Amino acid sequence: MRLVASTPSSKPAPEAIRGRLAAISRDDLRKVVERISVPRPTGTPENEAVRRSIIELFSGTETGRLGVEVDEAGNVVVGDPRRAKILIGAHYDSIPGTPGADDNASGVSALIATARAVGPEEGVCYALL
Repeated sequence: MRLVASTPSSKPAPEAIRGRLAAISRDDLRKVVERISVPRPTGTPENEAVRRSIIELFSGTETGRLGVEVDEAGNVVVGDPRRAKILIGAHYDSIPGTPGADDNASGVSALIATARAVGPEEGVCYALL
C-alpha cells in the first residue's frame, strides 16, 4: 500500500460527523497520551510497542471493523485510502531522547478519539505514520 497526498478540501466535515466529535472527552485523550508517551524513535523496539498499542486501541473500536493494516514502512492504516473522501492522519514516532507527547502522542490521541466518535465510515480513512 502506498499513501499519496492530495489537495485538501475546504468543505467542512458533514454535520453528522461534527456532532459526533462533541463526544470526545479530555480523560480519554489523556489516557492515550499517557499510554504512548515514551521515547519511540523510528526503528526502535519502543516504536514497535507503540505501533502494537495503536493497533490494539483501534481493534477495540467499531472503526477497527474497517480493517487495520500495517504497511512495510510501519504505517498503520484503518480504512481504504483509495476510496476515502476524508483522510485523518497523525504520526506516532518521536525523535531520540523525547517522549513526543506535545505533538505526536496528542495527535495520535486525537485521531483515535475521532475514530471512536465517528465510528466506521466507508468514506473516512485513518493513517498513523
